[in-house]
Formats: sequence, structure tokens, C-alpha cells
Amino acid sequence: MRKHVGLWLLIMTIFVQLSVFVSCQEKVEEPSVPSTEPAPTSKLPPASMPVPPPETPASINPPGFLHIGDLAAANTEVANVEAAAAAYYGVNGSWPSNTYEDLVEGGFLSKLPVCNYTFDSFGRVVVIDGTAWPKDSTIIWSAAEHKWRR
Repeated sequence: MRKHVGLWLLIMTIFVQLSVFVSCQEKVEEPSVPSTEPAPTSKLPPASMPVPPPETPASINPPGFLHIGDLAAANTEVANVEAAAAAYYGVNGSWPSNTYEDLVEGGFLSKLPVCNYTFDSFGRVVVIDGTAWPKDSTIIWSAAEHKWRR
């Protein structure tokens, strides 16, 4: 029987992670406006045009891209913690009281999550509505949607 529980938990974990990943993807459409300019024949600018300086790290703006995956990471963490809670329930017959003592020290999670979650009577994480994600204060927990939102 334990073999089936482990297989079921693995399948559910993969399903939850995929559903969170798909729901976090944003559809971006490129405008399809045909160009009216003729194709350039040379890659070099004319001699009369000044050559722009090469891009420097300041003009690339890497800080703007540092937090682009935080929302997906936050929601993936919730899915992983809930899957670990289901595994804990399968072994112990009760839901964990918190993430650190029960899930991390019990071996159900490999590392401490960013948030310390508690659980309701159905194994879903409980976070106070409006709580900010510790790594990015623009990400807020929505209790109605049961996920992190920007």
C-alpha cells in the first residue's frame, strides 16, 4: 500500500507544479506590423553617422530582471509545501502544524521555504490575506485565490 501512496504523491506533486507553472505564464503577443523600410544592405552605419557606444552594464539594467521569476517561485513554493504536507499526512495520519519542524526536519522538504506556512484541516497552506512575499514586497498573498499575486 505504501508504494501506491508514494506513487500517488509523486504524480500529484508533478500535476500541481505543472498547473502552477501554466497558470503563472503570461501570454505576450508581439505586434505584427510589417516594416515599410527597405532591408539594410550593409551592417555598417554610413560614415557620416556617429557610432553609438557599446552597451554597458548600466544600460542593460539587470536589476530590472532580477525579480522577474519571484511570482512563479512563490506559487511553486506553495505547491511544493502542500505536496509535502500531503506526504506528511500519508505517513503520519495528520496534517503538519508548521513547515519547519514537521516538513523540513521530517525530511518532506529539502530546504526551509521562504515563508513559514501553517495548514488548515484540508492540508492547504494558511497565509494571512495581504501578507507580502519576503523576497519581493510587491507580491501579496490572495486568500480568495489561494495564491501569490503581484
